[in-house]
Amino acid sequence: MNGWFQFRNYKEAWWGMSYNGEGTHRYETRGGPLIREPLTYGGWIGGTTDTRKNLNFMIEASYYRDTALNASTNATFRTRWNQSSAINHNLSLHFNDRSDDTQYLETVNLTTSPGGIGIGGLSYVFGDIHQQTIDLTLRSNLLFTRTQSIEIYAQPYVSVGDYDRVRELIRPDSYDFYTFSEPGYEAQNFDFSYAAVNINAVYRWEYRPGSTFYLVWTQGRAQEDTRAAHSSNPSSFNNNIGSGMLFRIEPENTILAKITYWIAI
Repeated sequence: MNGWFQFRNYKEAWWGMSYNGEGTHRYETRGGPLIREPLTYGGWIGGTTDTRKNLNFMIEASYYRDTALNASTNATFRTRWNQSSAINHNLSLHFNDRSDDTQYLETVNLTTSPGGIGIGGLSYVFGDIHQQTIDLTLRSNLLFTRTQSIEIYAQPYVSVGDYDRVRELIRPDSYDFYTFSEPGYEAQNFDFSYAAVNINAVYRWEYRPGSTFYLVWTQGRAQEDTRAAHSSNPSSFNNNIGSGMLFRIEPENTILAKITYWIAI
């Protein structure tokens, strides 16, 4: 069920609710048996200012929860600015917070690593996860002339996750789990942090009708870290969400050029 409204001042608002009955996941075990999906319910709400104007704003939030008490919260803020007839910008900020007790970790062969119950000699191992993700996306378009323009895209992205309570699926096509008891198997070893920054700039020049020259510059930064990689010094691992790690990453720059020539036949 959902609704959408436009007011007399051209502002807009929307809302919705969803109710999804218990279902089945085919791929959650990565090629193993089926697993049940709990009943899920939730809703969303949002609004925007007058989209006819050169500057407008949008905000939206959603919340979903299931009968196993897993939950996901999302919040999005976006603004669009038509600076002039030749320049426009779009900026969006998104945040997600989720808790899930069936985050797949790995499949363990009980022949080589005994300790679990397993299904057909394999333990399908899952962990509780609390994950937070935030990203900021900027898109700008600048038109210099009818034949020359530049497009700019930039996105910093950070995601961190904390694991707890390792369990294994004990019956196919069910939501039945049992504590995975392999000695020394710690959920916290899967804790992670991931940060990336991607920047693209594309210059376009139509030097003659139908023939175009493109010049592209990209810069990429990415870093992934896990608690297991800091086993000798656990205190050195930090997966608190923040922007600090974005600026400790060595960038990789790439420049590409492309030219096309239109031949009339």
